[in-house]
Amino acid sequence: SMHVIVSSVQVLTTNPVVESWGHFPSERERLLKMLNNVPGLVILSGDVHHAEISTTKQRSNQSINETENETKISKAANKGAIVEVTSSGLTHACDE
Repeated sequence: SMHVIVSSVQVLTTNPVVESWGHFPSERERLLKMLNNVPGLVILSGDVHHAEISTTKQRSNQSINETENETKISKAANKGAIVEVTSSGLTHACDE
């Protein structure tokens, strides 16, 4: 099974420039502790102008940013890792 949570800003990013839960460290830590043992957890987030997939190690809050294929995402989520999929707005186009 899979559990999906939606956040208007990124949760796992360590980038201090973008709006994210990282600007609220106590709240972010509390959120991650609550979500840490939820199997099959995927967070959908946005409010940045790029796409990114981030994961945590199982039972850890350390973010590992890497591009992964769908099979790896599914395996990571089912092993207790938190997976975050960030997408830019779907209504925007990239023009040259």
